[in-house]
Amino acid sequence: MQSPKRLSFWFLDKLKPHHINHMDWVMNSPQKTPPASAPIPWWRVPHMWLVLGGPMAVVVAGIATAVIAYCNQDPVLDKVEYERDLAAAKALQGKERVDALVKMQPAGQARNHAASPVVPGEAPER
Repeated sequence: MQSPKRLSFWFLDKLKPHHINHMDWVMNSPQKTPPASAPIPWWRVPHMWLVLGGPMAVVVAGIATAVIAYCNQDPVLDKVEYERDLAAAKALQGKERVDALVKMQPAGQARNHAASPVVPGEAPER
């Protein structure tokens, strides 16, 4: 096994001897460093929680939204059953008919007439 080659810096060869001595003094002088302490675990560093907190909150909110959407699915309506209920509602008379037809309105139409429900084909009461 060969020993690694020592790096030579061309600019050190150009320096005068008193510069080299000065560099040795700088490189070999004792440094005032604080005593070594035990490394801090990553979960105890406050800045780490600032960096990870936002993405973690988004992931939690996304999972919560997915759970809510999955648990509260709108039911799929059966066309035959809807037409049967609509025919039964049209067979009623008076206020019962109006109430039944209002409940059978499509969501967009019912939402637009939530304040003053009007059944299509019926004259509004005055």
